[in-house]
Amino acid sequence: MRLYRRELDLPPRAYGDAAHLAFACAYEIEYLVTWNLSHLANENVRRHLLALNTAEGVRTPFICTPEELVEQEEE
Repeated sequence: MRLYRRELDLPPRAYGDAAHLAFACAYEIEYLVTWNLSHLANENVRRHLLALNTAEGVRTPFICTPEELVEQEEE
């Protein structure tokens, strides 16, 4: 969790967000669906998380909003 907070430059108030990321990655959850665009479902975080997890050999969940999930399922 500290790694995600530090490497993703999450503020201290985003402790819960870092925990969600850590659990989703550790348990190899396929999707992390959230309305949190500030700290989770934004392209900057997605890109950095993928690079970080790839370097660490950890699977990265698909982080998206409910709307993005529905759009992806329709494709």
